[in-house]
Amino acid sequence: MKKLLVMGMSSLFAFGAMAQTLEERVEALEYASYENYTKVGGRIEYRFDSYAREINDQYAVFNTATNATDTREEGKAAAGFQRLFFNLDVESRPSSKLSFFGKLAMAKYSNLFNTDGGTSPENAPYNDLQRGNVASSSAIFVERAFANYNITKDLTFTFGRLPTSHGAPRQFSSNEARKGNYPILSFGGSWDGLALSKSMEGGHAVKLVYTPVSSVPFKTETSAGMSDKNGDAVDVNVPAYALIYEFDRAQFAGSRNFYFTATYFNIKDMPTLPSAASDLYLSLQRTSFYAEFSGIKESNFDAYLHGVSTVTKSDGKFSTAGGWLTAEDSDEVTGQAYGFGVKYSIKPNIKVGAEYFYGSEDAFLYDSSSQDPANIYTTWGNGQHIFYSHDFDGGLKVIVGHAIKNSKYTRAVIAQIGATQEIDNVEQNTYARFISSF
Repeated sequence: MKKLLVMGMSSLFAFGAMAQTLEERVEALEYASYENYTKVGGRIEYRFDSYAREINDQYAVFNTATNATDTREEGKAAAGFQRLFFNLDVESRPSSKLSFFGKLAMAKYSNLFNTDGGTSPENAPYNDLQRGNVASSSAIFVERAFANYNITKDLTFTFGRLPTSHGAPRQFSSNEARKGNYPILSFGGSWDGLALSKSMEGGHAVKLVYTPVSSVPFKTETSAGMSDKNGDAVDVNVPAYALIYEFDRAQFAGSRNFYFTATYFNIKDMPTLPSAASDLYLSLQRTSFYAEFSGIKESNFDAYLHGVSTVTKSDGKFSTAGGWLTAEDSDEVTGQAYGFGVKYSIKPNIKVGAEYFYGSEDAFLYDSSSQDPANIYTTWGNGQHIFYSHDFDGGLKVIVGHAIKNSKYTRAVIAQIGATQEIDNVEQNTYARFISSF
């Protein structure tokens, strides 16, 4: 009897071990199948900034809380701060026709203990050490999330949050590859929409992008819609379109690799903060280009050149401030901006370089994805930037630099709405960035 009992228990344990082994094998096979078409990577950055601003001529700013104009007085101010950035990248190719790319991003000040107020638990002082555990929000910042479906070998349909943020030439100073084909002067932020791309022989490609702008009445029933101060109904979706041309070829235009892209962006009658205080609408045309030369004349020099021409048509007013780039009820203005950069490779892993940017008085400029306190790519005036980039063995990158932004024009609301004011602002920022990718 004892022998039978021992044999039975031994068989049971052996069966359990075998079942566990089979289960583990099945899990391993499933994971291997998943791993074959999905990749996960990321990037972490710790950044130090020393920022200073000097206002040499006072100017007016519009306070939207009080609906009144305040004065920005002459004077100097300086601050040093530290920030942490983290990206988690996902790439998946479940079939020969379909691919998916996603990026979850985080940006925060280092150990933020004090703010200037706020009633939300997420904004309370001394909360940063437990931020994320506070049950007031489940929001995740999705910087990009889009799928590519290959209709044919040369025709691709794309939909989702497009890779329009952190575009060229932002990668130039960090010695990284271009992130997508949407330069700063063409989009300058994270845009959602659809795109149809056509590749052609010889390194040519064209793309049509549809990216609508929404006005959603969260405080009322969606069917009720929104209206401006005249009582006119506002469209929930206003279409915006872009037509993009690309050319990429090795051993061309006197460089080891040449890249060029041109974009025409158009949006018509976009409502601006429709409310009892605004009947302002924006129609915008932006024609931009970006050209990059790598290994000029087989040397260690790289360079880029970019520019934009804008036509801004404004109808109506925001409160008493005025319209887009104007103080008038109805107006149309044109502007231009351009910039260039040069970089030299001391060694393959060590780069030094400089950038210059100029923006005219009536250029329509924005860059909502910028992480630079003195962002030269949105300067109504001129800006300069010098940098040093060093890639160390094992995956550590260190970048140090200094930027100067000389602003000569502004407006009362977000620097873009209202009468043009001549100013004399000087912003300077010295920074150090520690970056690792995995």
